[in-house]
Amino acid sequence: MTEGKIYKIIIDPLLTALRATTSNLVPDNLNIIDIACGTGALAIELSKKSHHVLGVDISKSMIQTANKMKRKLNITNAEFMVLDATQFKEFKTKEFDLATISMAIHQFDTNTGIKILSELSRIAKEILIVDYACPIPNVIYNRFIYFIERLAGKEHFRNFKSYQHFGGIYPYLNQLKIKPLREIKEAKSIFYLVYCSL
Repeated sequence: MTEGKIYKIIIDPLLTALRATTSNLVPDNLNIIDIACGTGALAIELSKKSHHVLGVDISKSMIQTANKMKRKLNITNAEFMVLDATQFKEFKTKEFDLATISMAIHQFDTNTGIKILSELSRIAKEILIVDYACPIPNVIYNRFIYFIERLAGKEHFRNFKSYQHFGGIYPYLNQLKIKPLREIKEAKSIFYLVYCSL
């Protein structure tokens, strides 16, 4: 079973409510880029209210899964591409109204996360970041999340722990001088949704 299929079966269903909250936070009719889009679940949700959504991921398997879902649902205002989010040379400055990155920053080492957010601050007018709170507030949920993140592999788990040690989303924003406009806490404050102006 490919990475995309595994993620679609196991992880996507757990994040349904989080995607709905994320979509509700996004204004209508925007031109959006969704970074580390995975199976395309959020990009497809956003396509219902957006002018156009481009989902990008470095995993070919994830993009194949996203394109299958796009065809199945007959979605015409979304596309998916295999791209490295640290190098967006093909995009112009402020080409997108909004860049979204959901449940992904914690997957990268700190320097890569900073590079990605720096690129997003160049190509988009606003950024919406969705990721874990730091620290994760509830002991029971904390254990479950650490278990799930450990299953994703040694490198992934090491980066997740580095994200927690770094302090979560806000140290990235402070380092890049990105201004948070609005914050929403979701699922007993396990997740933060931070809408930023550039």
